[in-house]
Amino acid sequence: MPVFVRAGSAVPMTGSSRRVPAVTVDPLEVAVYPAAGPTESVLCEEGGRSRFRLSPEKGGHRFEWSGAVSRRIVVRSGAGARAPVLARIPPERSKKGSLFLRLRPWNGPAATSRR
Repeated sequence: MPVFVRAGSAVPMTGSSRRVPAVTVDPLEVAVYPAAGPTESVLCEEGGRSRFRLSPEKGGHRFEWSGAVSRRIVVRSGAGARAPVLARIPPERSKKGSLFLRLRPWNGPAATSRR
C-alpha cells in the first residue's frame, strides 16, 4: 500500500503485529526521510516521550534522539524490511544521542558514520 510521508519525518515503527503491543516496543525502528530544513518528530508512549530530530549538515543530516525508554533503536532510510539500515543503537545509548547520516533529501543514503 503506498504511503505518503512528509520530507523530514522520522517515523517510529514496530515489526508486524496483529495488535498494538502492550509492552515497550523493542527494537523500535525509525524510518527517516530527510528534508532540506530541520525537523522534529515526537513519539508519545506510556513510558514517556521520545523526540527525533533531523537537521541538515554539510554532506548529510544529523539525527538526534532523546527519550525516557531504554531499548534498541534501528534507524532506516525509509520504511520496510528492505530499507537500508543506517544504524543500530544499543539500549545503553538509546536515551540520548546523535549520529551523522550521509543522506540527501533527493536520493537516499550513501553511507553512515558516527561522531
